[in-house]
Amino acid sequence: MRFLFFIQILFFLFTTTSANAQIFGDSSLVKVSGIIVDSDSITPIPFVNIINNRTNKGTISDTNGFFRISILKTDTILFSSLSFEKKPFHLSDTTAASCFFKIIMNNKNYKLAVVNVYALSKQSQFRYDFVHINLPEHLYIKGREIYVPGIPNYDGPRNPNASPIGSPVSFFYSKFSKREKSIRKLNKLLKQDSINYIINSKYNEKIVYELTGLKGNELIEFIKFCDFDNHYLLKNTEYDIYTKIIQKHKNFKSRKTLPKKQ
Repeated sequence: MRFLFFIQILFFLFTTTSANAQIFGDSSLVKVSGIIVDSDSITPIPFVNIINNRTNKGTISDTNGFFRISILKTDTILFSSLSFEKKPFHLSDTTAASCFFKIIMNNKNYKLAVVNVYALSKQSQFRYDFVHINLPEHLYIKGREIYVPGIPNYDGPRNPNASPIGSPVSFFYSKFSKREKSIRKLNKLLKQDSINYIINSKYNEKIVYELTGLKGNELIEFIKFCDFDNHYLLKNTEYDIYTKIIQKHKNFKSRKTLPKKQ
């Protein structure tokens, strides 16, 4: 009996330790951020799908190609976007807890079959041909009418409760909800990490180099030109900072190309 009781205690301690390791073992997570660019033009690629192969979850890049995701060092993430080749990515053993990368994606060419285009003389002819099109059997739904939006004199069913796609309400909701999420995320980081760590993770020489390509003295001169204070770096998100760096870089280049006064 004592032996069985001893085994039960060991089992309880083992399961408790494993649960704690799962709950508090997030120290192995790496905060990966970066920018995704086209290999030909080196321009940012928006709305790239970024999927963690282990969890099958991920995120997408924003309109300026920036992204951020937290993964384990052993994870592999897959970048994919229409008209670009898929790009797998994994971290090295020496990767820090927070890092910034420039992801370069190659264009993908699609070979399309020949498409014949015919002009229809009248709108009524298009309506008739469209409604009476011969669909494959597996795509045909028995008893389902076809509604052609914008075509007059058609008595097919209409859905009065259908909401328009891309309406102004949905646009503003999406825009401001993302802003609120970004602010909440920043507040959470402020509680977890020290001020210096947060600043360095969002703004350092490596990030500026990846965004601008500047090196050496020119890089140091540009950082002085940006003159970001700690309050600005803490208050704003990575997206706002990176966008500001790109704008500052344009001003920096134009200032250097101005002809000197005689």
